[in-house]
Amino acid sequence: MQVERTGVAAEVQGSQPAPFAAVFALRPLDDARLDSVVALVRDSPGMLAAIVSGALPAELGPILLPAGAAELVFDCTCPDSGWPCKHVAAVVYLTAERLDAHALDILTLRGIDLDTLISEVERTAAGSGDSGPDDDIYGDRTELPALPNPERRGALSDLDQIPLRRALRLVTDKESDVGAAVDSLALLYRRLQRDP
Repeated sequence: MQVERTGVAAEVQGSQPAPFAAVFALRPLDDARLDSVVALVRDSPGMLAAIVSGALPAELGPILLPAGAAELVFDCTCPDSGWPCKHVAAVVYLTAERLDAHALDILTLRGIDLDTLISEVERTAAGSGDSGPDDDIYGDRTELPALPNPERRGALSDLDQIPLRRALRLVTDKESDVGAAVDSLALLYRRLQRDP
């Protein structure tokens, strides 16, 4: 079982000799919910320190936990037509147990990187100072923000990895090989991103 960005991939032994490859994924948080996480952490004294130390405050639960079935994605190589099948259900149960021991994995499953969360909280905290009433009604002393410099991201960051995993399973039946191929592709995209 491997916890990855927005999903858990696992090999589950079923009734056939080869294990099935099962994936349980959560859709990444949309911008509004991500902003809510950042605002709650920023406005709650001690919450960021608790998160960094490995604890997940209960106040984040309603934002981070899935609100409905539309946020859940299930996939399995078994022929079972259930939704989810028993193999994915096993992965979901094991994921719930893992979250009890490693609560911060919910951030990974929702597509939130801890370093990014920290920098966003610090950035919004620095920019939230109240300068008082504005007497510069024509904006003569207004400092304009720098032009945006959008972050370049590798293709795998924006892609749904489930179809990629399905395609890779056409050439191998080992989930560990599929995971290694996804990691290799991610490394390749990172190298391409650095070399213009």
